[in-house]
Amino acid sequence: MSSLLSYVVMVYALYMVLKVYISFMQIGYIKDEMRKEAVLLDPEDYASAGRYAVTKEKMSILGSFIEFWIFLFWVGFGLSWLQNSIHLENDILQAVVFVDVLIIINYFIGLPMDIYEKFIVDTKFGFNKMSFSLFVLDSLKGAVLFLIFGSAVIAGIAYFVLNFELWWL
Repeated sequence: MSSLLSYVVMVYALYMVLKVYISFMQIGYIKDEMRKEAVLLDPEDYASAGRYAVTKEKMSILGSFIEFWIFLFWVGFGLSWLQNSIHLENDILQAVVFVDVLIIINYFIGLPMDIYEKFIVDTKFGFNKMSFSLFVLDSLKGAVLFLIFGSAVIAGIAYFVLNFELWWL
């Protein structure tokens, strides 16, 4: 691993440690506040809001660990594998396909967590009124919009990077 890549991994690991630390601190703060008397809400709603916030923070911690392992996979193995798997003549199209496939794979990796959060956690606390078919339909609409507009943006960026020597200026 190159020294620059090692540096990036260390900075990202530090970011993740801080993110998880802040989530644990937030959980502690919420639990402390839950012991206090409710002011604006009735006590049952106040306690429920606190439990929901703690549950969401725990989900965030789990998501952070999953995100970190996915990052390590992509940096250590996945990006080079993906680059070697895509062989297209047009460099701009290759860049678009590369980024689109990367995002699609990450979407499917994160999908079980999204489904659990939406249909288990949010439903448990009464925040989800969405049916599974509506969830699928919304996800498909989002995917189509991403493929249309996101791919166009990626193609534009790839065009500038490939055709202008000093593109970063």
